[in-house]
Amino acid sequence: MAIDLFETRTMLEALDQMYPPRTFLRDTFFTRTDPVETENIDIDIYKGKRRTAAYVSSEAEGQVVSRIGFTTFTYKPPYIKQKKALKPRDLITRTAGSTIYMGESPLQRQARQVAVDLQDLDDMITRAEEVQCAQALFQGKTQLLDGNWLIFPQSPTHLITAMQYLWSDTVNSDPLKDAGIWRRQLIRDSGIAPDTMIFGADAINAFVEHPKVGGNTGALSSVKVDRGQINPQLLEEGVTYWGYIAELGCDIYSYDEWYIPPGAPDTSEAVPMMPLNGVWMGSKRARMDMAYGPIMNIKAGGLVPVKRFPTSWITDDPSVRWMMLESAPLAIPVQLDSFLFAQVVALSKEQLG
Repeated sequence: MAIDLFETRTMLEALDQMYPPRTFLRDTFFTRTDPVETENIDIDIYKGKRRTAAYVSSEAEGQVVSRIGFTTFTYKPPYIKQKKALKPRDLITRTAGSTIYMGESPLQRQARQVAVDLQDLDDMITRAEEVQCAQALFQGKTQLLDGNWLIFPQSPTHLITAMQYLWSDTVNSDPLKDAGIWRRQLIRDSGIAPDTMIFGADAINAFVEHPKVGGNTGALSSVKVDRGQINPQLLEEGVTYWGYIAELGCDIYSYDEWYIPPGAPDTSEAVPMMPLNGVWMGSKRARMDMAYGPIMNIKAGGLVPVKRFPTSWITDDPSVRWMMLESAPLAIPVQLDSFLFAQVVALSKEQLG
């Protein structure tokens, strides 16, 4: 539509409908950051045993105690290298929210657009880190290049895909009993008591509406008084805090966040970060690392281990300024026996596609 220069016009504030990356999982559990200068990362896992000292006669020889060995696991962080092109035409067209009379110079428009592009690239890498954390915690593996997967050596008993009674079966199932069994299993296998449970949208509905948890009365009196407090509170990062269950020693959360898988068209349906039908139980005290491999770029001045490495350059024909951001992140759940994931309700239509 052509603009009549003699009409009075008002430019309202632009609607910048962006989806900032949520990092609840990364910032809550993968709090240890390890920059490394090599492509491969080795982690030695020493698993102790619950051995008890034996009684002997005071006049007998002391008993020899054997040493417990360790296992070395090797990981290689996947590489991310993304770039955007800034063309001359981008500098003479109006951007969202700007007026045709703002009087910005091309250099000012260029600086503003470069900042926007780099932020967008950084957001994409941040979202990829959160996807890594989600896959590691909820699937025991992380997707790499060309559809390959890095499978972590987690015990199959910590990934429960076949419940005897799903929580939708309110007659035979007992969510609190199931969670109590999982809690004892984690303490037995890792020595770390869980303190956090994260629910998908369908799972949390089945939990709070279950008659053995609180039923549909709205009061949830038995849980509030005897077992803890159910009191939903909306937090940042797409998280809802539901309360504390005393007999489990766990804070209860649900997590609502979505992402478009790497390489998929922008028109693709977003995938839930937290499986809708699942429950995760674990501890914030368990060791989980966010490792960053070296940057494979000569301009970095060597194989420098940094979270992000930005570069920019100009090609003459055609005339384009390129902005590129590189990173090599890998979420590593070191203490794999300290958490588990269970599918507690049937897959929803959204998950079945």
